[in-house]
Amino acid sequence: MNSKYTILKTIMKKIHSMQTVPTNWVYLLVLTCITTACSQELEETSSLKPHTDHKHHTHHEHHRHIIQLPKNSGVELEFLSSGKRNQIEIHVIDAKTHKPYSIDSENIQATFHTGDQDIPVIFVASPLEGDPDSQSSRFVLPFEELPQQLKLLNDFQVTLTLELDGKSVTGTLDHKNDHQHHHE
Repeated sequence: MNSKYTILKTIMKKIHSMQTVPTNWVYLLVLTCITTACSQELEETSSLKPHTDHKHHTHHEHHRHIIQLPKNSGVELEFLSSGKRNQIEIHVIDAKTHKPYSIDSENIQATFHTGDQDIPVIFVASPLEGDPDSQSSRFVLPFEELPQQLKLLNDFQVTLTLELDGKSVTGTLDHKNDHQHHHE
């Protein structure tokens, strides 16, 4: 873990010394570093086991966030940032087995709440291998489509709304950057 923070610290020092780099590239580099340090790639065949020692959400291994939905829905949402794929991903998973759960939906609606602003975005279906035709268990938002005001946020709330069996279901993630990042 410390090696990630050392790498991030080194990159941040280099960014501070690069006065001629365009601002957009700096933002992209910082966002990539933050998301890479706070998450790792979801293995599509992995069996996930949550731990519940956080107040507002559950962290899975590698800092994935589980969003609880109403108990009668039978599913949970997993929110993660994929540095390898340059996107934010939402995975629909079975609440008991924690395996992918395909739904018949083209998108998941999301609203990021950032203090004084509500910023709507849409995560589009990106089926995993093995998802049935016209269904998906993964929904994505590419980093380049992420609104500018969200790119450097550490603390936010996001409300996700999806259709399950013809019913609208909502879940909320309160994300506070409670991870220890050491910078000099």
